[in-house]
Amino acid sequence: MRDQTLPDWYDNSTVDTVTCPTRKGRGAGRPVRRALARLGEALARELSSPPCTESWLGGIEPRAKVGGVFLLVFASTFLHTPAALAALFAVIIVLALSIGLPPKRLARVWLGVPVFSLAIILPAVTNLVTPGETVLSLWHIGNAVTLGPWVIPETITVTSTGLVLAGRFLLRSVDCVTLCYLLIATTDAMVLLNGLRRLGMPKAFGMVLTMAQRYLAVILRVAEEIHLAKLSRTIAAGPVRGEQRWVAAGIGMLFRRTHRLAEDVQYSMISRGYDGDLQVRSRSVLRVRDLAWLLAAISLAAVLIGLDRLRLGSPY
Repeated sequence: MRDQTLPDWYDNSTVDTVTCPTRKGRGAGRPVRRALARLGEALARELSSPPCTESWLGGIEPRAKVGGVFLLVFASTFLHTPAALAALFAVIIVLALSIGLPPKRLARVWLGVPVFSLAIILPAVTNLVTPGETVLSLWHIGNAVTLGPWVIPETITVTSTGLVLAGRFLLRSVDCVTLCYLLIATTDAMVLLNGLRRLGMPKAFGMVLTMAQRYLAVILRVAEEIHLAKLSRTIAAGPVRGEQRWVAAGIGMLFRRTHRLAEDVQYSMISRGYDGDLQVRSRSVLRVRDLAWLLAAISLAAVLIGLDRLRLGSPY
């Protein structure tokens, strides 16, 4: 009979060298538990239906809905005055309230978008990028510095023109992202993909989006199983390097399992006659209310662009 090697922690001679669980070990699984909670929330959202598919906007034909939202997003790129962008934002709020969208979901969108947008537009607020009337002095260098074609002024300041530019960019970003979120929140994923495919979306894009949406829940489940296995085998907090190695191993395992799943799915699809195109089952026709939605979107876009050309609300 072969001699079996016991783990170090089982040998009595190594008891003094083993770090026993202490009160600090109670928090050993907290990061894993938080990751499990986030994965569970993401999985629940993925498996659940959009919250407002039964609303009046959810009943609009997908092609008409996509066309109307695209028109409004396209029109927002032509709006330059904060007044016109704020008017579009007010209309979006009315739409969100009319379909019964939960305020918490909108709050997440409105909290995430401004932070990301401000991180991008923040340099444009200063006179380094946008010259104009000084509103706030930030840093006095003393002498102007020349770096090739760029000149750093003696004092770095926040300009009024830069603030208007940042506000315009922030309003436009919030408008576009909220419009797209309303589209997603009122349309089932497969219905939306079918509508995009009927509008001429390329075959490759349609298939990639379809497969990603369909198997996202499977990948989330695999990640959840990996974290649950880690949590069930954790007694005390390990060294930082050991935890980092586990994270790297978990990422690698998830990638391998995802790659294997993708290959199995591809072979299964080919064996069942897959020809590279997304099969569209829904053949819905445009109704009166769909045409009314498109007409309303076109009218709103025309009115906002007309008001913007009159330069109402801002001299810039």
